[in-house]
Amino acid sequence: MSNHSDRDIWHSFKTGDQKAVSFIYRQYYPALYHYGLQFTPHIPLVEDTIQDLFADLIKNKKSIGDTDNILFYLLKSFRRRLIRRLDHSHRFNVPGVMTDEPPFAVARSVEQDIIRDEEEKQRATG
Repeated sequence: MSNHSDRDIWHSFKTGDQKAVSFIYRQYYPALYHYGLQFTPHIPLVEDTIQDLFADLIKNKKSIGDTDNILFYLLKSFRRRLIRRLDHSHRFNVPGVMTDEPPFAVARSVEQDIIRDEEEKQRATG
């Protein structure tokens, strides 16, 4: 499956091809895991967020958008989901502290560079 384009793999995933589901999970889990650890050292939260992301993708496969860059799509979706969870836990675990600053240090990574580059390409092409 690795010799297929991301667009073809994603299409197969959306049509319910179990090989595509397995391939995407195995291929991108490590990048998502390491990316998540840049936001929080809480390993179970990172792992649960990845599991929930894939469960929702599988559940909603017919209604999710198309992509020609699976890594970018997953990183962006994962980041949004993880930050939402961190923000939620921060609000309820730190009494009396309300801030707009995230409760963690964010370091630039290869994945962030990929996301930034892809966002710039998408803005440029409309």
